[in-house]
Amino acid sequence: MHVVFMTTDFIDVEGPTSGLPQYLFRTSRALIGMGNKVSVVACSNRTVEYQFYGINVYKVRRPIIKKYDNQKEDAIAQCLRDGFILNIKLSELFQREKIDIIQYTSLCGLAYFHSIPVPAVTRLSSYAVMVPLDGQEEVQVGRAEIERAAVCKSDAVFGPSFVVAQKVSEDTGVNVDVIESSFLMNEEEDDLSVFNECFSSRDYILFYGTLIKYKGLCEIADAAHDILSRYENLHIGIIGDGDYHLIDLIKHNAGEDSNRIIYHSAIGFSALKPIIKNAVAVMLPSLMENLSNACIECMALGQIVIGTRGASFDQLIDDGNNGFLCEIGDHVSLATAVDKVMALSAGERKLIQCNARKRAEMLSPNVVVKQLVEYYKKVIIEYKQKG
Repeated sequence: MHVVFMTTDFIDVEGPTSGLPQYLFRTSRALIGMGNKVSVVACSNRTVEYQFYGINVYKVRRPIIKKYDNQKEDAIAQCLRDGFILNIKLSELFQREKIDIIQYTSLCGLAYFHSIPVPAVTRLSSYAVMVPLDGQEEVQVGRAEIERAAVCKSDAVFGPSFVVAQKVSEDTGVNVDVIESSFLMNEEEDDLSVFNECFSSRDYILFYGTLIKYKGLCEIADAAHDILSRYENLHIGIIGDGDYHLIDLIKHNAGEDSNRIIYHSAIGFSALKPIIKNAVAVMLPSLMENLSNACIECMALGQIVIGTRGASFDQLIDDGNNGFLCEIGDHVSLATAVDKVMALSAGERKLIQCNARKRAEMLSPNVVVKQLVEYYKKVIIEYKQKG
């Protein structure tokens, strides 16, 4: 089977990356390992073709387009540009290769321009109106309009999160299936350089991800003083790029304990792994997630995660059994969850870590990607039956 992934972004070098490229990379490798062919068509700042771990990658340069004063119109124009240029590239690929199925990300509504006679599925990477971004409400409305239109043009739609699937289904009337994201641990050896430089001699609670408000950085800032004042030897580690003013806010709120805030810019996963594994816990207090790639990574490494209830973390975390949950937007609840972690005995901690690994094992490619392949086959059969 030849599967083509249509995406706004994809990995081209080892280094820091976001959840969608990581999902596509891991799923592609698993599909190839099962004897399938995988191509990726992605937006970029340059047009280039290359192979990456057996994946055929086609990057297409985004052309500069007119910028609209109206934020909604500008967002729609950018989405339409991305979908248009990627589907032109897809048509070129279709002229010279047999393609069995195409999987679009829902981001930017890329499936809106789908036109070749090959079944298309859309995977919900998120849903714009569910991601709270201050000052960008009109942008979200514009993107959501294109995303909904693209979903309605797809032959099938699925996503990893029950929360997001239900909301999209309610807003479009389209059936949305749920297939959780597969997880395959990267094989490269741990890079200890950043760990040894910043973390090796310290106890720390870790956050890593994009520095943006909806990832819960304001809640971490509001909880920082309480957490650090209760545990005099504990540090808070923050790794990521984005709005660096949020780091200033966290340090400001920590007051006299600001020297116990450890910040480092985004790093590759090989350097991140030892930092995750040696943390007291990882706190991911997002206001919304599709199905957190970071949470899955941590659980696979046997780490205790504090996530938010109602933001898809409760799909992965059974509170008190394989991690802990706190309330969305509630710094007091976040600090209380940290207290629960700090109060664990060695035996209790070991049991929770073991249970976290077991939950991550349920996302093994042997389980999830096999399910995805069967889903593809079902969509292909139904497409052919429709004629």
